[in-house]
Amino acid sequence: MAFHTSFLLEIGRGVSIIYLGILIGYLFGYSRFYSNKIAKNLSHLATYILFPLIIILNTLSIREGQLSEIIIVLGFSMAIHLFLIGVSILLLKNKNLLEKGSSILTASFPNTVTYAFPIIAAIIGLAGWVPATIFAMGSLIIMVTVGGAVSIRYGRSPNNQHNYRESLGKLLKFPFFIALIVAIILRGTVGYIDTNQHTYVIIWKYLGIGVGLVLIGLDCKALTRIALFKSSMNRTGIVRFIISPIFAIGVCLIFQFPRLIAIPLIVQAWGPPAIMTIFYSDFFGLDMQTTSRNVAILTLMALLLLPLQIVIIFWLYPA
Repeated sequence: MAFHTSFLLEIGRGVSIIYLGILIGYLFGYSRFYSNKIAKNLSHLATYILFPLIIILNTLSIREGQLSEIIIVLGFSMAIHLFLIGVSILLLKNKNLLEKGSSILTASFPNTVTYAFPIIAAIIGLAGWVPATIFAMGSLIIMVTVGGAVSIRYGRSPNNQHNYRESLGKLLKFPFFIALIVAIILRGTVGYIDTNQHTYVIIWKYLGIGVGLVLIGLDCKALTRIALFKSSMNRTGIVRFIISPIFAIGVCLIFQFPRLIAIPLIVQAWGPPAIMTIFYSDFFGLDMQTTSRNVAILTLMALLLLPLQIVIIFWLYPA
């Protein structure tokens, strides 16, 4: 059983970053420096500046590979996200629409980068980052379009009435959607740019991730121990850790995806909720506490399930 032990430190670093950021936010929420205005400004900074630029930089850094590989991975990514959204809408029975919208987002969209990339590197090396990047792009496409539409459907609106022309306008103004359009245009005109070679780009990406994790911590400070326990047992976790990996593994086996493609896709599909769901909840008026709780607790559950995931992956795709 070959395992790239040189990347075990990368897994540890990724895990440490996730929980250190959440802990900092949690503690900051109780400090004398905290205020609702600061929390709101941090959220706006991430939503309107940090993450839109990260989307553009990540898109520019996608290498041009074989067209068939891009089509397969992109199609798989978009298909599994659409499937999970449909399952989540049917399975999640929250009476509160704001909570249901938050639960759908956290059940349907995994953390495809911060959590998954170090694990993929540890299992099969850096070569696995190529299909993983394409999968992340498919996830982003569905998130800014269908995910935005779901957020509008279940988010706050005046008198609970949805004017679909206004809703479409709000989606088109959503910073992540605008960033994706700009990114696609730049990728088509400028071409490939290895943005990860620049130190300032890496710093910018970690800054965006850090702000997102701090915001999770700020919202988690209001949770009780009972709420944390319940969140680890709800249907969102079933979708994230049972339905999603079963779908991913089934597709990979049926279509006989090669090991270098299958393993990254399974790791990403099996991951905890995406950090970006926090900003969707804030922008579209969903339940921020439900989103933050699900992201924080399901990330912890993913870490606890990681050894089992690795055993299953090596059993299915031995080196």
